[in-house]
Amino acid sequence: MNSYLDQLKKEFAYDKTNQCVQCGYCLPACPTYATMGKETHSPRGRINLVKMVGEGKITDLSVLENPLDLCLGCRACETACPS
Repeated sequence: MNSYLDQLKKEFAYDKTNQCVQCGYCLPACPTYATMGKETHSPRGRINLVKMVGEGKITDLSVLENPLDLCLGCRACETACPS
């Protein structure tokens, strides 16, 4: 299981999840969050999902599919992020 978690951490860039300070500045900048209004469809929510997978708290990877697939990749969250 440890090698599996290590592989997931690498694949999902787990080490970068600690850069998020959970301030929420990304929320109004994210079109999918603005449209859907669900935390899991916000940049902050997606980061938390990836973090929980990397920590082994989520083992069913299907919960990542919808939030990650719906990300437009527009990177508007990055310009709003102070971190």
